[in-house]
Amino acid sequence: MTTLNKGLALFGGSFNPPTNAHLSIIGNLSGRFEQVVVMPAAISPFKPDAKKIPGNVRYGLLSSLCESFPNVTVSRYELDEKGVSYTYKTLEYLKRTEKDLFLVVGSDNIEQLSGWKNMPEIISLACFYVVPRPFFPVTAHSRAVLDILGCRYIIADFTGSDGASTMVPVAAAFGRLREIVPNKVADYIEENGLCRDYEYINALYDRFCVKQIRRDHIYRTAEAAVALANIYGVNSDSAIKAALYHDCGKYVSVEQLEREGYVFDEEAHNASKPVEHCYTGEVIARDVAFESDPEILRAIRLHTTGGV
Repeated sequence: MTTLNKGLALFGGSFNPPTNAHLSIIGNLSGRFEQVVVMPAAISPFKPDAKKIPGNVRYGLLSSLCESFPNVTVSRYELDEKGVSYTYKTLEYLKRTEKDLFLVVGSDNIEQLSGWKNMPEIISLACFYVVPRPFFPVTAHSRAVLDILGCRYIIADFTGSDGASTMVPVAAAFGRLREIVPNKVADYIEENGLCRDYEYINALYDRFCVKQIRRDHIYRTAEAAVALANIYGVNSDSAIKAALYHDCGKYVSVEQLEREGYVFDEEAHNASKPVEHCYTGEVIARDVAFESDPEILRAIRLHTTGGV
């Protein structure tokens, strides 16, 4: 591990909420830079409508989590500025007191860099410190994107831990919240009844007798769905719902659900046993959970057979 004796590493983001993956990156940065600034955004330009843990709470949680790193500072700059938080403005602010700036970005963000506001100014102000993320290796294509943009960059000698903030409500629904977030963050979420977006789907598993081994599979499928949604620019909430619903009908038959009054089409009646759950899952999602998104329902129906 090489310690960079000069300069400041800026690690910004929504931190909504702070996760174990964030904390892992902060710890690694602390061992590589003389100074690290963690910058929670007031409003992310990429998630302006996200349900937010209040800025003061995120700041307080991050400050508490970073206490063990003497060279890490949690900054209120973007929170106090309010409004949409833009990286170029933050770098301009930091450049007043710091000559060498390193902007920490995950490898999963490389493809989106060209869409950042005032990207030429960002490139002129900072060297990019690219942290490889699970599912997003730094490839020759990644480097080509950085080169075409004209970025100065360093590839970190560590890989960020898995566990995106997007997975937090999924983990909460499955009783696995503390696998994703530090205990202090989990305590806050639980005490305030937050991140309960998918509890209603999890409740379907009890109603339709989904076995624990299948629930574990569904959870892993949701993890993959989050990564794939990021890769292909798909709405993550839709991808998660499709993943969580997809096997909810695994242990119930078309005949059983018809006796409860649910209606199936001819294709479902003609389905073989290995794919029958695609149709029971679709009906459970649509008629029990009242899922109305046709793309989600189509994904459930076709998740075994595929479609065109």
